Amino acid sequence: MTALTATCEGGIVRYFQAVGTIYSTMSALPDSMPDPVAEKILSLVAMVKRLPREQVRIDSSFDELGIDSLDGTMLMFEIEGVFDISIPDEQARSIRSVRQAVDGVKSLLPAQGAG
Repeated sequence: MTALTATCEGGIVRYFQAVGTIYSTMSALPDSMPDPVAEKILSLVAMVKRLPREQVRIDSSFDELGIDSLDGTMLMFEIEGVFDISIPDEQARSIRSVRQAVDGVKSLLPAQGAG
């Protein structure tokens, strides 16, 4: 092996290490980037229940937040208005957590745009 080959191979190794670091960093970005749908729903839940926004987490259940059927109905109306979507009654009745609300809205957004 010549010095040139060793230098090239070392450069290639460093290149792929750098690319691997970039990809690792990029794959971490979506977790740290704010999700506008989730953020808006978290704010709506806090508004409907008159809770501090910090108290509402993506993993909060409606039971934990004290959301009863009336609160849930009000929340669904707010979500439908803000996102300009229509949530089917069966789907609305099955939502029991903030995460389910976020996932449900996200599933309806592309369908609304395609129609």
